[in-house]
Amino acid sequence: SGGKYSREPYLRSCGAGVAVTRDHPHALGRKVAAGIEASVPGRQTVPRAELLAVCLVLERAKQPKIIIITDADYVMKGVARTKARALAGSNGDLWGRYWKALEARGGTQTVNFTKVQSHVSEIQVQNGIANSEEVYLNERADFFAEKGAKINEVPEFAMDWLNLKR
Repeated sequence: SGGKYSREPYLRSCGAGVAVTRDHPHALGRKVAAGIEASVPGRQTVPRAELLAVCLVLERAKQPKIIIITDADYVMKGVARTKARALAGSNGDLWGRYWKALEARGGTQTVNFTKVQSHVSEIQVQNGIANSEEVYLNERADFFAEKGAKINEVPEFAMDWLNLKR
């Protein structure tokens, strides 16, 4: 999430969010067992937030095989790159963290990534365009990302002062 002031680069506070389920990946009615919310270090961009969320999962998940559901094209393209190419690109610090966590848990064979559409309507789910279980988990992750964005959000009382200084 880009937070309340997502259109203002100097005020933007991004958050990473993870929704955790312990249910079998193909079980109907998967429930969120836990959530992780975090503020994003460094530049406040949504791609950094999405990548941080993946790092948090890789660093914490103890299961030998995990599935990460994401709506981020940036993440999906990045995980398909070579390590050297990812580290040389933007957000190299977080890509380094990603590769370190991935290698610590046993490598690429321990993780499957699933891409879901973001901001899916109920009609799209009913028409079979999107998987309702995956959409639900993605929406829960977005909820935790919004909470993460609020951690470093500029408080309302400071906005009056900032607007006077502009």
